[in-house]
Amino acid sequence: MPQPASQCYYLKCPFRLDGRISHQFDEREAGLMVKYGSWLLALSMGWVRPITEAQKHFVACCRGEVDSASELERLWCRYINWVREVEAPREAAAERIAELEFRVAQLRDICENGEYEYEASEELAYLEEELWNERGF
Repeated sequence: MPQPASQCYYLKCPFRLDGRISHQFDEREAGLMVKYGSWLLALSMGWVRPITEAQKHFVACCRGEVDSASELERLWCRYINWVREVEAPREAAAERIAELEFRVAQLRDICENGEYEYEASEELAYLEEELWNERGF
């Protein structure tokens, strides 16, 4: 069965392994990821429709509906787990920064609109310093 153009496109696109996790794969596995990663990503994200039973199984595996059965499924699941592990602290930090920015904006409004309270100015100074530190300055 010939592959649709959309699948052919992703099969021709080399996949770039994130440098923070590329060391988790041996040379052969990294080669498989570079060769098939864009296509696997497209299948897992729904950018292309699965055609074969193996592709349908892969999509179901990505959704957590079935266990991985092939080497590529296991490799992709391992990759996704590593990405989540690497990204989770960054996402948590971004969420914390957003919370701090929101509270700092609230306290600035209180202080600037004459609703000045000593506690608000103290908290504002503390949170501005914490925000500075969270941003890595």
